Amino acid sequence: MSDFKLTRKWVLSLIATLWVIGIAGSLVAWTFWLEPREPTIEVEHWATGHLMREGENIRLLPVMAEQFNQAGHRTRAGLRIVVKVHNVPSELIAEYLAPRVKSGRRIDLTGLTGGYVKPGYSDPTVVTPSSAHWLVTVNHEVGQNVVDLGSAQSIVRPIIGIVTYEEMARCLGWPEKELGYADILALRADPEGWAKYDCARPQWGQRPLVAYTDPTTSSTGRSLLLGLYSIAAEKPPEELTLEDVNDPNVVGYIKEFQTLVDHYLIGTTVLNTKIHQGPRYGHFFIMPEDNLIHLYEGTEIAFINGVKVQAPPIAPGSM
Repeated sequence: MSDFKLTRKWVLSLIATLWVIGIAGSLVAWTFWLEPREPTIEVEHWATGHLMREGENIRLLPVMAEQFNQAGHRTRAGLRIVVKVHNVPSELIAEYLAPRVKSGRRIDLTGLTGGYVKPGYSDPTVVTPSSAHWLVTVNHEVGQNVVDLGSAQSIVRPIIGIVTYEEMARCLGWPEKELGYADILALRADPEGWAKYDCARPQWGQRPLVAYTDPTTSSTGRSLLLGLYSIAAEKPPEELTLEDVNDPNVVGYIKEFQTLVDHYLIGTTVLNTKIHQGPRYGHFFIMPEDNLIHLYEGTEIAFINGVKVQAPPIAPGSM
């Protein structure tokens, strides 16, 4: 091999060449950054996590936003419309909107949720909570129609049901008999409880155990509470009045249900964790249907021993 020697002239020439290349690269970068970008209209969409879930064929709203953005929709003035979808829990949508509209005060949702809500969100243009009753609260607290619920459109209709173990449901007469809240109330109010049924297993215990999510933080718990008021007043939820809510018979019905609850949980994610503890923890759980589907598929999130994990799938037919 021949010797490779660096002369002073060659080194200076190399440095000069690299310096020129550096300048040229910088000019290209500056040209890119200074090049005028296409003006856009950004639409901030805050939506419930039920419509934002990760996984194949699950990310409903993010996929819809991607398809919308790729289609290149524009305003009449020719500005490109870009939709950005963010996961914000329903109760926090309401908690943010009321003071923002009423006094201009912004709530730090990132700090409030310990980072669950990501930083950098602008005020929402579109909101999609799990249920419209959160927006009813916003309008009430502000004292005016922040959201026109009359013209608002529903994109999905969630089903909230009573989830129990199949063996327990059959013991109570399902599927020949449809089971509802009244059956749970009657079972719980009966002094004999499960002991009244020969089909009941000893490990269930005598007292039927009911788990319920906090209506101040959970859309499921809140929707159930409105449903109970509706049942007690014998009126559709949208027709309930303050007189109905304060009626002694209605109040008594709600209090009776509350006395039957064994576990109040902050939300359905925590509730899902408890289901894996089996009948020793609870027998009846109030849950949206998509949570149950994810529990069967093993795609649900749960907190086990204080750690956020993907919950193991529950056995088919067990619930």
